[in-house]
Amino acid sequence: STEYGGWNIDNFAITGDFIAADVGVKAFVEPISKCGLTNTETVKVIVKNYGGATVSTPFNVSYSLNGGASFVNESFTSSIASEEEVEFTFTTKADFSLPGLKSLVFKTGLTNDEDLSNNTLNASFYVFPQVAFPYNTSFESSAAYWNASGHNSSWQWGVPKATLINKASVGTKAWVTNLSASYQNGELSYLESPCFDLSAAEYPVLAF
Repeated sequence: STEYGGWNIDNFAITGDFIAADVGVKAFVEPISKCGLTNTETVKVIVKNYGGATVSTPFNVSYSLNGGASFVNESFTSSIASEEEVEFTFTTKADFSLPGLKSLVFKTGLTNDEDLSNNTLNASFYVFPQVAFPYNTSFESSAAYWNASGHNSSWQWGVPKATLINKASVGTKAWVTNLSASYQNGELSYLESPCFDLSAAEYPVLAF
């Protein structure tokens, strides 16, 4: 029946120090996915200073083409101000001549980095082979270096087992929007083929 003052809070404070030393790889720039990639491709990334202070001490910037099993390490020697972004070009060329999916990893190695969560950037990169024509594949022995892309993709290579699409027109395997069910809601997907040089072709015909 009596109302008192209730809970009281007084002299409340939050104290601390800002993150001063913090660099990381923000983006992968080059090479871009295109036909005719070689074993001497230039690799470029965007390095960002996420910290509140200028970083003037050298640190390592590294890239890996095999998911982090091995790295190419080079030194970033320029000063980089707080929130500044710098394009870094590796002097060591990369081998992108072999077709297929590459698991790229980029990382920085600043001594006393206060936030390690942004040090590493992972990226998937598909290398398309250049093939001669006439060209024919029924996808029986492999996916033939065709690659699924797009939004919410359900493309799969294998033996169709869905209700409506339950067999291949030739052999047993095909590329299908979901081998055993329907395609995804809101799907906007596509397949990319290997590269074809048709500059010498007369009246080329594509058949599916």
